[in-house]
This record gives sequence, structure tokens and C-alpha cells, in this order.
Amino acid sequence: MWRRRSQGLIPLDKRSAQTVPSQDSYVLVVDACVLINFLKAGQTAVLTEAKRFRIVITRSVFDEITDPAQQAGLAILADSSALEVTDPESVEAVGIYISLLDSGLGRGEASSLAFAAIRKCVLACDEKTGCFRRAVDRLRLANSVVTTRDLINLAVHENRFDLKTANLMIEALRTHHRFSCDELTANEDLPPALKVM
Repeated sequence: MWRRRSQGLIPLDKRSAQTVPSQDSYVLVVDACVLINFLKAGQTAVLTEAKRFRIVITRSVFDEITDPAQQAGLAILADSSALEVTDPESVEAVGIYISLLDSGLGRGEASSLAFAAIRKCVLACDEKTGCFRRAVDRLRLANSVVTTRDLINLAVHENRFDLKTANLMIEALRTHHRFSCDELTANEDLPPALKVM
């Protein structure tokens, strides 16, 4: 579902100066799987306090959050401008969105991928299915996708968490929320998509 926001589009990147509040701002479009991980853990600050990017979710991702407690947390973030809820509007974006739906992706993944492809921004998504990976390859986004774990690692690199705290968060997600990933290691490098930030 593609809708126009009354205030217009959110800041996108350095190439669209008319919509960027700061030349140092990058966009991170976040899919539901990553957003839900941080909402469940009560750690949305991993996203909202990152130093160099603005958080965007699509309307479809917003609508995928159905747990009442998570909806309340998400509403607070949206109302406080900690994240923007929007969708790309171009004919090209809608075409990509429809083709991704036809390939078997859900609305949240399809809209997030379409947004990332059109706006050339980083996508945060933990999805591992074959149809998602094929879509990422087809849209040439392989170097633009980051995971929950990568964003926790970014928090370590930005000195917002120490390694122990980061690994405790990963362990809590694994133990209580069926999240699967390895612990971070000391001096672990960031993925290319976060290095440019």
C-alpha cells in the first residue's frame, strides 16, 4: 500500500539536497524483522541513537507490527520523529514493489526493498529466504543490506555499547525471542554498507 505523507518525503541522501536536513545524514530503511527485534528487546535506541543515519520504515512495515506493546512503542517513535513512516511514490518503485510481491515476498519486505532500490539507501533486514536473497541480487543491493547484529556492532563502534553489553543483548534476543546469530568479537569490522556512513 503506497500513500503520500502529508509532510512529504523524509530525508534521503546527499544527492537529493532539497529533502536532506543535514549533509551528514543517511537513510536506513528498516524492515519489520529488525524493528521487531529491537522493540522486543526494549532497545530501539540501537536504531534511533545511531550517529549518522535517519530511520525510515515503510507504511507496510508499520502495518506488520501487530503486537499491542510493540505498536505502542512504534507509535511513540513515529510521534517523536525518531523514525519516519513513508513509502516511495514513483511509478518505478511501485513496479518494483508489485514484482517483488509476485515473487513471493511479503508487503513489508517488498516495500522495504523497493524503497532501498529506488533511494539507494541501506536496508536493515534479517530475512534469509531464497526469494529475498534473489530479490536482493536482482536489485543489486547485496552490499546495502545489514542485519540486527550489524546494527548492534555499529553501536559498539560508536561507543554507545561496550562489547559485553552488546553480547548480552544478542544473548537475550537468542534466549527470549528465538533470534539466531553469533556473538560479536573484539574489534569486529563493520559491513561495507555501514562503513560508508
